[in-house]
Amino acid sequence: MKFQGEGDYPLLFAAFNQDNTRVGVGTADGFRIFGVTDDMSLISDYPGEGASIVEMMYETRLVAQVGFAPHSSERELRILNVRRKKELRRMTYKTPIRAAHLNRKRLVLVLDNTIYIYDMSTMNLVHVITATPPNPNGVCALASCHKPGFAPETDESVSGCHNLFAYPKSKTEGEVHIYDVLRMQIAGVIKAHTSPLAALAFNNAGTRLATASTKGTVIKVFSTPDCALLFELRRGYATYAQITSLCFDSTSALLAVSSTKATVHVFNLDPRHSEPSTPADPAVEDGPADGDAQAAADAPAEPQAEGWGSYLASFIPVPKSVTDVWTQSRSFAQAHLPEAMPNVCAITGSKDGPCLTVVTPNGNLYQYEIPEAGGECVQVASRSLLAPADDGAQEDEEGAADQVDMAGLQTDNGANITQ
Repeated sequence: MKFQGEGDYPLLFAAFNQDNTRVGVGTADGFRIFGVTDDMSLISDYPGEGASIVEMMYETRLVAQVGFAPHSSERELRILNVRRKKELRRMTYKTPIRAAHLNRKRLVLVLDNTIYIYDMSTMNLVHVITATPPNPNGVCALASCHKPGFAPETDESVSGCHNLFAYPKSKTEGEVHIYDVLRMQIAGVIKAHTSPLAALAFNNAGTRLATASTKGTVIKVFSTPDCALLFELRRGYATYAQITSLCFDSTSALLAVSSTKATVHVFNLDPRHSEPSTPADPAVEDGPADGDAQAAADAPAEPQAEGWGSYLASFIPVPKSVTDVWTQSRSFAQAHLPEAMPNVCAITGSKDGPCLTVVTPNGNLYQYEIPEAGGECVQVASRSLLAPADDGAQEDEEGAADQVDMAGLQTDNGANITQ
């Protein structure tokens, strides 16, 4: 996520790669890439032009960097080979780049009112979506299709992955456009929230989409591309928060939610664990609604089947918004940061099990163990991402597989392309 504009922080940006094994951070003087499994070592240190966005290509040496003044511009995108310290291509646009996402098939750039879609194997522009609503925070998501067993060269029907891209349909309401970036067509529209969207995230395969609005109290999970509501997850009871990141684990069983608050929540999406949720009316899911009373039911339902909110509402009239709160799932694990500030999170792996990894804009990385039974997450590691680099950053080995045909990029001499 972008941190500029959130305060006077040294980090401008932080994001994890597609399988959450690395994190890239951008500053006014360049960017760095770190491993986040066990040793948290520095992999690449790339000083020079400022980096308002740093997007990695899985665990390869390929990085997409968006510039930052004064050394470069947020209208410029560079494709880099970080091991060879080589700029493969530079592209300049008429307006700032608000977000950049890539997978093995596509590079997607979000500008103020336009979305550009490129073929990753050749960097040819394959489609442009115009007249999109203003999206200054770059709220969007691209399915990464990185799950083991997915074959990037095969059709999605074989690999089991949906190459979907999600972006806001409206600047005033929480509607989501789901776009198929291979077939170049709208795959669906989701009316997720009544307030504008604040965050979106796909799981590995593009089969689930998590959404959050600017009110930040309720997170929803939909199946894609059929757009069916699966879960409603409550971050808090009454306090609003600015949601800064959403992240599924590799199995889609856990969802981490971070905000400008000091608590990061982890939700368990296993149906055997989650409390059944009442399908929400979009008019009330983002906050209490006045004067909406629910009539008493004729036959009381068992609380184990319907949840305590529905059980009590069967005896006495209760405002619908209240029963929705009671029947929505709460987080099953929580991690507490040293102080409240914007942050980005991911659920990463370690030899001891799943960990919650959090990066804050003051340049710190924290790791927490997620208890199997839920509850308080215990901090197990931390490090500064701004400390002076050691003599030998662990670069990718020469000849390591890039997992994608980059012939079109590697024969490019860095010619400027203006869109």
